[in-house]
Parts: sequence; structure tokens; C-alpha cells
Amino acid sequence: MFQLIVAVVSILLIAVMVVAAIWYGGEVYAEASSRRHYIEYTNAALSIDTALRLYGEDWGPQLPARDTALLNQLVGGKYLKSVPQGNWIVDETQLRRPIDSVATCEAINKADGKDLSIATCPSCLDPEFINWKGCIIPPAVTP
Repeated sequence: MFQLIVAVVSILLIAVMVVAAIWYGGEVYAEASSRRHYIEYTNAALSIDTALRLYGEDWGPQLPARDTALLNQLVGGKYLKSVPQGNWIVDETQLRRPIDSVATCEAINKADGKDLSIATCPSCLDPEFINWKGCIIPPAVTP
């Protein structure tokens, strides 16, 4: 009888530990995921920016074609090892990658230390949020 009680108590303790791990582990996983998005976007942007600067040193300030063609040319010229994942928008005035979802945008801003009580995923066109790494471009309004 004693062995049965010990076995039941052991199973209950293990079950409680599993539930606690899932409960608190989910929060840790979400934090790690938001940090991963932030690091992924930031590293890719820095790689492209550095490649553009090296290209400019060799060929002058005139950039070749935009976006995909430019990134492919940077890879072909050995300024980049490979084209970073995503649809990067690259020209003389901007370097950005459209964010897939509001959740990803919020995760990037959270990892960047932004105050999410002000906004979670602001408009990229709003000058108040110009330094936020996670922002969305509102769709064009058609009259």
C-alpha cells in the first residue's frame, strides 16, 4: 500500500512540474521568439547597409537597380554572401523589410525596448515613431 501511495504522489508531482513548465515555459518561448525576430531583422539590415557602403566605396554613390536586382548585384560582387530573407526595399532613402504580421511587429518593438503602452505596431509614416524598428505602412487610400 505504501508503494502505491508513493507512486501516486510521484505521478502528481511530475504532473504539477510539467504543467508549471508549460505555463512558465510558454512565456520564455514567446520572449525568445520576439528577440529572434528583432535580431534577425537588425542583422540583415546591418549586412545590407554594410554591403551598400562597400559598394559605394568601390563604385561611387550611384546605386544600381533597386531592391531584388540590387541585392543580387551585391551578392554577385561579393559584397553580400547571400540575399537576406524577405522582401527588402532598398533605395537611396530607405532600407526596410515589410513586416509579415502585427504580432511580429509587436515582438520586434518589445525586444527593442519600446513602450508598447504607447503603440504596439505604429505607422511607419508617423514622424513620432520614426525610430521604431517595427512599424507598418498603411495601405494606400483610393478615392
